[in-house]
Amino acid sequence: MRKRHLTGLVLLLPLASCGFMDDSEDKLTSWTEGLKQAGDCMTVHAAAIGAGIAPTSVAKVTPDTAEMLQGMRDSAEMLPLDDAGQPTLRDASLRIVEQLDKVKGQSPEAIKAMVESAPYQRDVSVLGDWYTAHCPTDK
Repeated sequence: MRKRHLTGLVLLLPLASCGFMDDSEDKLTSWTEGLKQAGDCMTVHAAAIGAGIAPTSVAKVTPDTAEMLQGMRDSAEMLPLDDAGQPTLRDASLRIVEQLDKVKGQSPEAIKAMVESAPYQRDVSVLGDWYTAHCPTDK
């Protein structure tokens, strides 16, 4: 039995020295970077979904409305920096929340006008564009 185990080791050792097997530190670094990227993608995705759903949620002001808007503000603080190291995503998300705060409790027409406005569309596009550029999709 021992001879078989040794034969297997003898065959695998040259492969390890040739770089066939990644260094465990490189694997760990790659894995943690991938995990961070996945977390960033989920956070941006949630912010974009919030920007899409929240306009219907602010039409009628309830005790939950303020909590929802505050939650969106808090989530904005967790958004990743853009490729230039700037808080572009956070700023766009915070502008979305401010626009929602301004129209809360107003008529559906006023909310629709805000959603269709260039500033709102631009800020939502910032989130969507980052997500498209940085997050894998199933095709």
